[in-house]
Amino acid sequence: MPHCSICRWCLSPWRWTKFRCVKQEMALFETLFVFRGRINREGWWLAHLLIFGAGIIVYGIATLLKGTDDIVYSFCIICLYWMHVAVSVKRWHDLDKSGWWVLVELILVFGLFYEFVVLGLCKGTRGRNRYGPDPLKYKVVRNRVRG
Repeated sequence: MPHCSICRWCLSPWRWTKFRCVKQEMALFETLFVFRGRINREGWWLAHLLIFGAGIIVYGIATLLKGTDDIVYSFCIICLYWMHVAVSVKRWHDLDKSGWWVLVELILVFGLFYEFVVLGLCKGTRGRNRYGPDPLKYKVVRNRVRG
């Protein structure tokens, strides 16, 4: 009998298939590449840690393979920046602001600092807004066994 539960990535009912959620990859893809919807602070931080880690790996490989074509490296950097913008747009949506606010980061130093503070530290709007449902409404609570 397969174990049924709720996916912690997409919050939909699912069953174990080879120890992973069937919808998990799609939810991760949508989180990193699609510009619609909302994401909470935790999701924003986790996505940026993933993007930062991937950037370090890409830089390390590019450094080791200095004689390779820079087109591949440039493509990877563009993909990482796309992910950053997509996640930031979703975070702006959680604050009930237009995704175009992501352009504030183009203002050197001040813009990056402002975006870091607002997106990383401020709570999103409670309840549904024009960009979708509250991402914290269905927060998964992990039960801990006390022993």
